[in-house]
Amino acid sequence: MKKIILSFIMIYLLCYLVFVNLSVLKYNEMDFNQNGFVELSEAFQSIDIGTRKVNIDSKICIEYFSLKDGITIFDKCKNSS
Repeated sequence: MKKIILSFIMIYLLCYLVFVNLSVLKYNEMDFNQNGFVELSEAFQSIDIGTRKVNIDSKICIEYFSLKDGITIFDKCKNSS
């Protein structure tokens, strides 16, 4: 029984690490519910996010969008200089 539980824990950790490494988001950006911990479901959702550069009100921005349908999730902007 201990081997089965240990196997599930190892599979969980392996999946978690793979999802976190595949994501274009930083670790703290993956915390969608802002509870201070990136859960497996949040790490899994983050691999379906892409980025593209856009200009919004003369600012250079990085747009994070859903790869599934192209809908913008959020933007991060820097002032143009």
